[in-house]
Amino acid sequence: MNRHILVLQYAGNFAEAFWRLHAGGAENYAAQAYSLDSVAALVDPATRVTSVCCLSAQADDQLLPNGVRSIALGLSGTVDTRLVSRLVDDLRPTHLLLRTPMLRVLVSARRQGIPVVATFADSFVKGGLLARLRRRALARELNDPNVLVVGNHGRNACRNLESIGVRPEKVVPWDWPQVSSQLPPKRYPDAAEWKLVYAGLMDPRKGVGDIIEAIALLRRDGVRVRLQCFGSGAVGEFRRLAAAGGVEDCIDFAGQGTNSVVCDAMRRADVVLIPSRHSYSEGLPLTIYEAFRSRTPIVGSDHPMFDGILVDGVSAMVFRAGDPAALARALRALQANPQAYEALSRNAQASWQGLQIATRWGDLVRQWLAPAMGPLELSPRTNPPGLLA
Repeated sequence: MNRHILVLQYAGNFAEAFWRLHAGGAENYAAQAYSLDSVAALVDPATRVTSVCCLSAQADDQLLPNGVRSIALGLSGTVDTRLVSRLVDDLRPTHLLLRTPMLRVLVSARRQGIPVVATFADSFVKGGLLARLRRRALARELNDPNVLVVGNHGRNACRNLESIGVRPEKVVPWDWPQVSSQLPPKRYPDAAEWKLVYAGLMDPRKGVGDIIEAIALLRRDGVRVRLQCFGSGAVGEFRRLAAAGGVEDCIDFAGQGTNSVVCDAMRRADVVLIPSRHSYSEGLPLTIYEAFRSRTPIVGSDHPMFDGILVDGVSAMVFRAGDPAALARALRALQANPQAYEALSRNAQASWQGLQIATRWGDLVRQWLAPAMGPLELSPRTNPPGLLA
């Protein structure tokens, strides 16, 4: 029987990433090449593979040299799940690899008897009655026998799936390939102006506005810091907020840096900021891995998905999410305590080690979608990049 595997993800452009990496370009995020190669490895003489990305800069449809058909829908803002579900129906897949929790697509797949492998990097945050009803409906669909396995990125994200009602025996934590850091711990930076780095979506729910307000509070107290922000999104909104707070001169909005550029910036920085609010559905952000590998201390929020990972005084300085004053206090406390700073840097390698999970994303996908293909073998270029020494 000929198979047609449809890979559905929320954002990106498979073809753009393929051609960029094919030409020797850099990864936009860790394990991007690994992700692409893992999907391409599913192609064989009896198996077609189509990648569909919902949010993308432009619409595109092309068959790539690796055999994957790449469709970018060119959507922006809120994704119309009816449109996506109709497209999935039109493509007539025999198997669905679902990388985003799209309820309408799950319902359609169940009704048509299309087997689903779900691999998320999400959590399902609290909300009102409508949010609870949606979570209940999502859990019901994920528990259906039509869904073969439900993966999520990291142990906390998997516990979150179980908390909304997904059966534990279906839930599998997965990870990307990781490379241990060979960098030495850092010494306390005895500098008049500390360098801060943020990398991620430029979104209020990610705590970007809280950083800017915290910097304004620090400036009023005579504490000098400089922030470098990497990421795309509501950059204009945050430029205006920085100007209103009188701190635009000490914030560099650096745009969407490549993974290697961001990692190097983390190593050069004095602090990495991970300030996500509880309202943002984090899974396990790769910035935590990269910050640990850089040996640069983290000041991070108490987001539920960071519980047991960012431990106050052990692996990070932790502050109450959504509270700029608490963020400013955490930064001041770290500046005032050289011993704590150096301890966080020393502990970073053990903190990174504690995140490791044996199951890799590509192996999980292959196990459930292509068990007869044998072990996954990918090219050396899929290894994550090193950090600046």
